[in-house]
Amino acid sequence: MADVTTSQNGNVKSNSTSNVPAADIDFGKVATDVATKWAITPEVSLLWTTSSEFSTLASAYKTELSSRKLIGGSRPQVTQALKQLDNTIDG
Repeated sequence: MADVTTSQNGNVKSNSTSNVPAADIDFGKVATDVATKWAITPEVSLLWTTSSEFSTLASAYKTELSSRKLIGGSRPQVTQALKQLDNTIDG
């Protein structure tokens, strides 16, 4: 979706926004919201999946994301170790 505006000097600027959320947790909410809406709107159909299959996938995604957030990641420790190694090599 793009919002087009004209600045004072006559230049045209486009402010676009994405319809897909950047954060995992927001994407999980959108997926479960779509699954809920799709379940009550049977007129919508897709070739590659059904409403119930999508609902199962959306729930599994949200469950896995919640589990991963609860456990926490080890990425910060790995990044820190790589920074220290990089400093050692450069030093």
